[in-house]
Amino acid sequence: MGDPTGVNNNTRVKSKNEDLWRDFLDNKEWKDFYYGYSHFLGADFLKEYGNYTDIPSRRTYTFQYYLNLVNQRVEDISLKKTLKLYVFSKLNKIKIKHF
Repeated sequence: MGDPTGVNNNTRVKSKNEDLWRDFLDNKEWKDFYYGYSHFLGADFLKEYGNYTDIPSRRTYTFQYYLNLVNQRVEDISLKKTLKLYVFSKLNKIKIKHF
């Protein structure tokens, strides 16, 4: 969402990028995270931020889990690291310790 570089450098969506997004959203965990994130941001924000309309959204366990992790953190851990740990734990079905 909000890809000014892609918009400025390309006149239309490249099919390779579109295919990557389709593959990404075919994964249930990522799709749930995406829907939960768009729900968290809200339709008004998405419309104002990038004129995104008709974005699917709903409250999801996956995104709520992420928010819970963030709220329980004592130390500052980046979004990238948090997502990496969560996806790794789901893909490998291992338990991760709470920070």
